[in-house]
Amino acid sequence: MLFSPKMLVLGAGFGLCILPVLWWNMQNGWVHAIALHSRSGVKSSFGIHPGQLLKFLGGQFGVMSPLIMAGIFTAALALLWKRHADLRVRFLLSQFLPVYGLFMFFSLNSAGKENWAAPALVTGIVFTVVYWLEIVARHPAWRRGVGAAFAVALVMTVVMHDTEYLNLPPGKDPLRRAQGWKDFAAHVQTAREKHDANLLIGDHYSQASMMSFYLADQPVTYLPPAPYGASQFTLWPGYQAGPDTRALYVTGQTDPARVVPQALRDQFNSVELVDDFWSQHHGRPMTHFFIYLCTRS
Repeated sequence: MLFSPKMLVLGAGFGLCILPVLWWNMQNGWVHAIALHSRSGVKSSFGIHPGQLLKFLGGQFGVMSPLIMAGIFTAALALLWKRHADLRVRFLLSQFLPVYGLFMFFSLNSAGKENWAAPALVTGIVFTVVYWLEIVARHPAWRRGVGAAFAVALVMTVVMHDTEYLNLPPGKDPLRRAQGWKDFAAHVQTAREKHDANLLIGDHYSQASMMSFYLADQPVTYLPPAPYGASQFTLWPGYQAGPDTRALYVTGQTDPARVVPQALRDQFNSVELVDDFWSQHHGRPMTHFFIYLCTRS
């Protein structure tokens, strides 16, 4: 099967389709390879940290619902063990196991984000449905288990769509990263007007992108200077700081050693804190931010 004419034709077609991607990477320093390296969490050396793997697996069970994720893993292992000769099963597992295997391997060193393995769920859900339909058909008692899995997932979905009534502290609210951005933008706009700022810089792509999205004029925003490929923002031209530049640097960092990066201090000889606030969502504090005014004399 691996070296059949059909597989060779498929491989040739795939190679032809990815030529533009390969050409673009050749011209742009293989930035996709750099991005994949960052996903590994490896900085100087690869270490074995079982706690990080457990953190990654816990995240998978948490975002998908524990029983449903258990059902997916059970189906994958059972099909791999008992029906690996079935070409349909091989095809579905070939889209699932390598993705999860790769991120589980990386997570031995550093736990990846919960959404990184999401593409594997496209086929994972398909073979899970087929597997458990067959199980329930042979053993009707498993209907209760399947029903419980859907019930838990439904409860989790309802709860996760509105966590306000739980009164969780900001750091524990799972929706914190998705809320408070309109208030955040209002603070940035007030600082822009008060200090006549003509440049907006965020310390992370989330702040930079949210400023561009929520501010009325949708300005072009930037990140501090960084090596090419360090983030998506390095793919586009950066800013030029001149004598008349008045920049606002927005950060969520609280570590004094990392609040204002050295790259910004090298560009601006005056960096002054002008706002310290918690973004609000329906009167609840979400995220702590700091706004600095950066100028050159």
